[in-house]
Amino acid sequence: MSALSPSAKAFLRSIFTVLFIAGICSFGVGLIARNLMIGFGVGIILILVQLVFGYYFSLYIENQQQIAANMLIDSVIDDAIEMKAPTSLSCAYCNEINIVPLSLLEENSFDCPQCQQANKVYMQFTTVRITQPLAKKTTVKEVDMDEPTQRQTALGDKVEVN
Repeated sequence: MSALSPSAKAFLRSIFTVLFIAGICSFGVGLIARNLMIGFGVGIILILVQLVFGYYFSLYIENQQQIAANMLIDSVIDDAIEMKAPTSLSCAYCNEINIVPLSLLEENSFDCPQCQQANKVYMQFTTVRITQPLAKKTTVKEVDMDEPTQRQTALGDKVEVN
């Protein structure tokens, strides 16, 4: 038999707790009233009250957790906006190297102190393949560059281009 997941254990524990509290209270009321049917009715009412209060309490806890999560997200975004990485960039007008703080979350621009021109920073990210070095040395074959149908490959073999 497989073990129960933590959420299933918590669910079963809460069901047993609700039933235990309702059972103890209904038994006590039944003894005091000297009528077990009254105790049984009180037990049913207590189960329903616990389920309603439990539902609203869980909604309250979930709302508080959502508020905390939103505050954490806002804090991370605010910290990221404030965090600017210094980067060496050349001026688009005079090619003077400038140390410019860049942010990934907002537009970046700077004024060159050398020529006093406004520069805007354009960032572009691309991916590249990770390659492995060739296991053996390759030989380079002579290719007739005047012949347009011959091209050299990385391994030195000729490839016919149509």
